[in-house]
Amino acid sequence: MYQIHKLSSGVRVIAESNPNVRSVSLGVWVGNGTRHEQLTQNGASHFIEHMLFKGTDRMDASELADAMDTLGGEINAFTTKECTCFYGRVLDEKLRQFADLLADMMFHSRFDEASVETERGVIYEEIGMCDDTPDDLAVERLTLGVFDGTPLGYPILGTRDSLRPMTGASLQGYMRAHYTGDAVVIAVSGHFTPDDLSYIEQVLGDFPAGPRPQSNAGAYHPAFSCVEKPTEQNHIVIGFPTFSYLSEQRYALQILNNILGGNVSSRLFQRVREQLGLCYAINSFLVTHADCGLMAIYIGTGADSEQKALTEIGKTLADVTHNGVSNDEIAKVRDSIRSGLLMALESTSARMNHMGKGLLLQHGVASPDEVAARYLAVTRDEVVDLARQVLNPAQLSLSAVTRKGSADAYAKQVTDSMAF
Repeated sequence: MYQIHKLSSGVRVIAESNPNVRSVSLGVWVGNGTRHEQLTQNGASHFIEHMLFKGTDRMDASELADAMDTLGGEINAFTTKECTCFYGRVLDEKLRQFADLLADMMFHSRFDEASVETERGVIYEEIGMCDDTPDDLAVERLTLGVFDGTPLGYPILGTRDSLRPMTGASLQGYMRAHYTGDAVVIAVSGHFTPDDLSYIEQVLGDFPAGPRPQSNAGAYHPAFSCVEKPTEQNHIVIGFPTFSYLSEQRYALQILNNILGGNVSSRLFQRVREQLGLCYAINSFLVTHADCGLMAIYIGTGADSEQKALTEIGKTLADVTHNGVSNDEIAKVRDSIRSGLLMALESTSARMNHMGKGLLLQHGVASPDEVAARYLAVTRDEVVDLARQVLNPAQLSLSAVTRKGSADAYAKQVTDSMAF
């Protein structure tokens, strides 16, 4: 079972020992992401994530990379709208070395101006890659649009204009203000000893004591966007507002998502792709935050097929809201989610991720069996009521990356098809 305790700095530690494996996964989770930034700071969280791999007082970037390679395993980091995580999976005999390396990165990174300038160029290229990937761009434009006016509407990477003024000193200042004890969770899963855990707490728990930085509120509003690019296919994303990842409705929402477009047996995939052959890729997915969320449907389709495909999407959504879903669909999806959850959490990396994210963002960690039980408790009536609440044509948003098109016209095609 999980061991959870709080250090004097405010850092929380969660650990789960498994003596039957040789690997151990360690993550430092920081409650700082894009939603904690001001407009002039946009991209700072992601920039800092990059800079912590660019050299410390003891090692330059090349030596740091060599040290990581020597450890073997997997070492990486990511930034989201809600948090930043630095993590790795190594052999148990390398755990203390990995903890030392992470501590060096956390507390002794250089932020020298030459490295800042180099990494700024790398992030500019990262922004360009997103702009050149039409499906990613369509999703990005949707999320930026529906959350516009709040930090949830800021791009994680920042923009060229927001990144340009940032210096090593300004990034270090941002890090000092946001990487405080109350904002940090250290998660460990796998094969380790009590002495190993004490060592990790000693070397990684030394964040400055202080309250967790306040996040800025997010809110959904309908938005429409169309970017014209010379693409082979038209990439269209349709969105509807949902709710916080803390809501008890999240289990029914995941089931609804899977029924609509979460897998290859879903209604949208079977109807639009398999039966009618109107696309290659179609799926639905969820974007969730602490105070709001989004259900989205993505399709990549040719210009000749797009009108019929959008009509069929609208009809499928209308069928769910008017006629509901079957008990067989609910049972199949519940079993699929339960199986996927339990199998995924057989790895130490997945279990560390589950623990760290849960404690940091959801204020507690349910066991895999408890999560599975919550999915099994969802009823047909809950899913149908939720579909009627979420799939409201008046709240529909749409983003498209096409050769030629109109977001308003695409949206009208869907909403007209949703009307019985």
